[in-house]
Amino acid sequence: MRKILVVDDIADNITLLTYDLEERGFEVLGARSGIEAMQLAETAKPDAILLDVMMPGMSGIDVCRCLKADETLASTPVIMLTAKGQDQDIIDGLDAGAADYITKPFSIRVLLARLEAVLHAKEDQDAIEQANDELQKANRTLDEKNAQLAQLNDIAYEFVDNAAHDFRTPLSVIKEFASIIGDGLAGKVTAEQQEYLQIISNSTEDLARLVQDMLDVSKSEAGQLRMQRAISTVDKVVARIRAGLQGRAAAANTSLTTTLDPNLPDIYCDAAQIGRVITNLVINAIKFCGEGGHVTIWSKADDDASQVVIGVTDDGPGIYPDKLQHLFRRFEQVGTNARASAKGVGLGLSIAQELVSLNFGKIAVESEPGKGSTFSFTLPTADAVGLLERCLQQPSCRGPALQNVSLLTVEIDSQPSTSPLPDDTIAEIDLLLNDELRRTDLILPVAPTKWLLVLQTEKDECMTIARRIETARDEANRNRPTGMLPRLIADYRGTWQTVTERDELLASFQEEMRTTQEASV
Repeated sequence: MRKILVVDDIADNITLLTYDLEERGFEVLGARSGIEAMQLAETAKPDAILLDVMMPGMSGIDVCRCLKADETLASTPVIMLTAKGQDQDIIDGLDAGAADYITKPFSIRVLLARLEAVLHAKEDQDAIEQANDELQKANRTLDEKNAQLAQLNDIAYEFVDNAAHDFRTPLSVIKEFASIIGDGLAGKVTAEQQEYLQIISNSTEDLARLVQDMLDVSKSEAGQLRMQRAISTVDKVVARIRAGLQGRAAAANTSLTTTLDPNLPDIYCDAAQIGRVITNLVINAIKFCGEGGHVTIWSKADDDASQVVIGVTDDGPGIYPDKLQHLFRRFEQVGTNARASAKGVGLGLSIAQELVSLNFGKIAVESEPGKGSTFSFTLPTADAVGLLERCLQQPSCRGPALQNVSLLTVEIDSQPSTSPLPDDTIAEIDLLLNDELRRTDLILPVAPTKWLLVLQTEKDECMTIARRIETARDEANRNRPTGMLPRLIADYRGTWQTVTERDELLASFQEEMRTTQEASV
């Protein structure tokens, strides 16, 4: 039963309202002064208060102000009742915190309608506050659970890091001694023993790849999986891994061929990491093809002239259509029974997808059970403007898209010497610059001794990166016995909002590329 407190210095008014309200199912309390009203309100906690304005001692306006100043009573709705209906009186009552103001004489039906309105509003407000309280409680619980999960996640990745690093030394020893025995340095080796040693070597390489994949998962989660992107060609990327893959195919009695388009433009990527992608795809294909299978590494120009396509096709058992969407999930293996029999940890394709994405490309798969599979991915050509466009479309380390982009040039100081720098020194500086950038930043060689850096940051942090590069150069010189690396000159070119100033950014970028290249001719 809802409880109403009626406050009026005239007893007959309280009696009359009590009769009408009790007839309609309310419980009614009465108070004939402001002091009594405050005491009853505090002890009885009414659902609403009907408050006469004109009372001796404390007026209704004063009582209302006191009620609203009390945290435990502030939410109780108050309807002011008065014979004075002047505008200022109504304004004063509402300013004091009243929910409504009714002038006497009034119809009991009007009073009840307004009372029901403020009670429903109070119930709605109470429901909202209760929901907010429950939501805040749920959020606090969720925050606590997330903190626990984050701690467990950190422990898990720390374990992976430590275990993976600890695996590397014994793996290197196993591979090295297997190689020594296989080369006959420890005595003559029979053909059968040579076959067994090859199995040991292949298994060691598989385990080493698994260790690297585990390390990369850990680095990726921490945002520390870095790229050393540079201008290269598909031929060079494949040439680095071709011999090893041919050996793996031969050991599995699987045919491996390479069909590369010789007319492809230069590409921009981390050649070592893209080599890992191709290696993972080819070894998966060899594993699932089995003896007598055939695997092809191929490349071609894409319909989009700003990118090329590299693929690996096999004639293995294929993959069911409903399983394709799960292929790139970590720690998951799917496919036909033939594929299930060659289970792994399920990291290879996940890491391949991550590495392709960090090289501004996309990976795809086409497959049909009984007819083999084709895994392919795109890589951008070495077109500077196109690369900047791709960089701007990449998710940032701090959110779904880049908000601010800064341009910074870094040039080797040519003042101390007029003789050209050795290529290996320039390569070392290029490596040093890459090491100081985030994985979504872009670094482009615009001249033999000058780089343009596209940084996902504002000016202040951009200058911090410039100072960090100089510090890294100083540290490298302390441990460089073959001479000092030359001084690097960093020059801030500006910062642009990617949403509102995209055109200005592209124009400044193109102008910087043009003037630098003209100066180097």
